[in-house]
Amino acid sequence: KRRTSDSNSLTSNNMDWDFLIKDKSEISVSTDTRTLPEGCVFFALHGQNFNGNRFALQALEMGAEYAVVDEDIDMTGTGDFTPISDVFSNWVCGYGNWCGTFDGQGHTISHMQVHKNSRSAALARAALFGNVSAGATIKNLTLDGTCSFESDYGVAAGFVGYVGYEGATTASAVQLENLTNHAAVTSSVAAGGIVALGYTGNTGSSFGYAERTVQTLTLDNCKNYGAVTNSASSEAQGYGTGGLIGYGETPTTNLTGCRNEGNVSGTGTSAGTGTGGLVGVSYKTFYLTDCTNTGTITSTQDKVGGMVGRGYGASVIHMTRCTNSGAVTGEKNHVGGFVGLTGGSSVNSFDACSNSGAVTGVQSVGGLLGQQNSGTATLENCSNMGAVESTGIYTVDDFNVVDGVWTLKPGVPDYKAT
Repeated sequence: KRRTSDSNSLTSNNMDWDFLIKDKSEISVSTDTRTLPEGCVFFALHGQNFNGNRFALQALEMGAEYAVVDEDIDMTGTGDFTPISDVFSNWVCGYGNWCGTFDGQGHTISHMQVHKNSRSAALARAALFGNVSAGATIKNLTLDGTCSFESDYGVAAGFVGYVGYEGATTASAVQLENLTNHAAVTSSVAAGGIVALGYTGNTGSSFGYAERTVQTLTLDNCKNYGAVTNSASSEAQGYGTGGLIGYGETPTTNLTGCRNEGNVSGTGTSAGTGTGGLVGVSYKTFYLTDCTNTGTITSTQDKVGGMVGRGYGASVIHMTRCTNSGAVTGEKNHVGGFVGLTGGSSVNSFDACSNSGAVTGVQSVGGLLGQQNSGTATLENCSNMGAVESTGIYTVDDFNVVDGVWTLKPGVPDYKAT
């Protein structure tokens, strides 16, 4: 490993490590967690009698800013894993978030089990990384089907529980690349195959990092094959359920080339306020490009979509060349092949998108959009080939008519009330 004087970058075996370095004037490298300096690059060395890959996750928790592994990581026999940056303790990145780089080099983590039963939100994030902030990059890694992530009272995801608050860097983005999840994810608040909850940051915080909040969350070529389930019991408690992202409030979120094949289910009495093949709830601006859902999407509640369950508030959704072929079913209203319910006053666009999955709901059911709440939606070169069924259409037989007054017969559900 050497630094070249002409390019001011770190190279090893003709590989350019320039992406690892924020301040190129100085960099610290470690291969031993026992003497690991804060903010260093940890390289997992593998020899006949030693395997540093088993300490890579520990190195990140101890303050390494980057980690590079060279083989799969098997967590068999390690018990319940404590997520990296589990609580607000890593002040290097501000407010307890992790802001380094983890490069899995195309390897796989197996037998990782995370189960959180704390009622404290800060202690209830079940994921590989509990909290990340601006500057974080996680890439080239797979969680296989022997892993599982479950939180009884908090958020859960395969890779990141919580994106947000402020970091101690001048970066403003979180980058997730080439991540694949096969693990089952279960939550009662927000659940996502890749990210549970993307937050906007803590503007005006007394911690002094208000100008360094996460402004952009990017998911590039991320895939979920695991079952994602949310059992939220109230809308105040629940946030969202999605194959990739449960709930997104980051100012700009980009999903490019992402895919969900896992079954996504909202089973609670509020179902997390939105259930979608890729995104449960979008709260700010979302760009979905060349994304696909083939998983079955179901909810006991409303706001269910093949791609996005709910566009909340002033949410803006731009969808280009996206396809849904998974069946979409909601036991209440607002069910769509693309989006169940869009936000108020939002301007949404859909270009060259198609749905072939069956769509079933009570009222406000559509092959593409369940309901555009207000604002505008532009659809160009879009198509629906899936069957659409609304079970909330009244017939004459559902009413009693007395002196010209129509009233529902006893036992007929009042769909409008739902």
